[in-house]
Amino acid sequence: MLTESVSPPSSYSLSTGEVTACRRWCYSLIRRCPEPPPRFGTWAWYNLPDESAAKVGAILIAALASLRSDGELELDLHRELEVRRLTHKMADDAEYQQRARAWRATAPRWGQSFAERRAAQLEAAQPRPGDFYPGRAT
Repeated sequence: MLTESVSPPSSYSLSTGEVTACRRWCYSLIRRCPEPPPRFGTWAWYNLPDESAAKVGAILIAALASLRSDGELELDLHRELEVRRLTHKMADDAEYQQRARAWRATAPRWGQSFAERRAAQLEAAQPRPGDFYPGRAT
């Protein structure tokens, strides 16, 4: 009986010989598939029976892909997610700007814009001939 919690190591470091042996074993199982296995996690993969060699082969191919990344799979996934997030944000921003331009072109205007009101205020604040300003000649 375990008294303390055991967690898996955060990273595995395999020697080149261990990686080669693992690849050989995986390839021997993958070759047993009667047809090329579907990608792991797709609907085609989910629809395969659990005892299917193609289902196991797809899992092994996914595992080999993580071995090829030299343990940087997590970093690669973070990079991919960041690229997808930024791409989505750029598309969303572009759509927002397009809608804002369209709204500005068709939106009803009530009175003057701020710039027009401010220009009128500044013009009204200018001294007029005949105004009395103490200490200043007009």
